[in-house]
Amino acid sequence: MEVAIIGSDMQEVIGTAIALYLLSDRHVPLWAGVLITVADTFTFLGLDKYGLRKLELFFAFLITVMAVTFGYLHAIDDEASSHFVKVFFKIQSKLDFTYFSVSGGKYVKSGHA
Repeated sequence: MEVAIIGSDMQEVIGTAIALYLLSDRHVPLWAGVLITVADTFTFLGLDKYGLRKLELFFAFLITVMAVTFGYLHAIDDEASSHFVKVFFKIQSKLDFTYFSVSGGKYVKSGHA
């Protein structure tokens, strides 16, 4: 049982190290990515001793920073924003809201919206 848990954790550590290696344009070597991943794992485990609610608050803060940063980058890129709006409304206008239900073991076409 513990071997399976260790194998699963090892997979996550190596995967994160590879992600850091690729996202940094190969400036962070794999061994450094492994060390960074191990360090942040122990940091989160250390934060757990202050209580689960504070750990959840910390993760909520990280997610909020990520969402605000994404929104800011999306807002300053006018071309991407306008393209997103055009594609979104184009897809919405082409959607067919027909759905199927099961009646007596057969799929029956129901109404249109």
